[in-house]
Amino acid sequence: MTLSVNYSMTADDSRTPTAQGVLLGTLSILEHQRKTWAPNLLAGVLWRALTNLCALREVLRLLKLPLFAETAHNNPRFPFKYLTHHYLSRNFTVTERASCFLHHHRRMYAALPDRLLRQTLQGDVTLHEIHQEGNRIALTPGLPRPLSDSDKEGELSLDLKVDGKKIFKQR
Repeated sequence: MTLSVNYSMTADDSRTPTAQGVLLGTLSILEHQRKTWAPNLLAGVLWRALTNLCALREVLRLLKLPLFAETAHNNPRFPFKYLTHHYLSRNFTVTERASCFLHHHRRMYAALPDRLLRQTLQGDVTLHEIHQEGNRIALTPGLPRPLSDSDKEGELSLDLKVDGKKIFKQR
């Protein structure tokens, strides 16, 4: 079973992903990121994916949605985060982690307009902003940054920024 992402480019250079498949492509990218995803870690992730094919099929179905296909293309770790031990809780089974992953992303897809969901997945949305004494204070949600941390935590982080600089992160 494979999943790849194809992009058609428009005049304004915006990407419109069509999911026809990313699984092997993202694994290839991850294999080259040896500093954070060693071969033995990849083997463990692949083993957990193969022994939980029902969950993998559901995640691949979710990745067929254009916004999530784009996220998987920009962050190759995204489709596999539920397969790591550090995702949400070490005591969760792969099935429980996959269920949380799917519920969270399906709920966001159903509840948020496309533009806001894309901004949230890219970490570019500002919930609230205050201008005080020459400073700009903003509260922003998004996927954990750096991307190397995104499989070790939950789904979203909530950041407090002062003049664009992150001073507090809640995951």
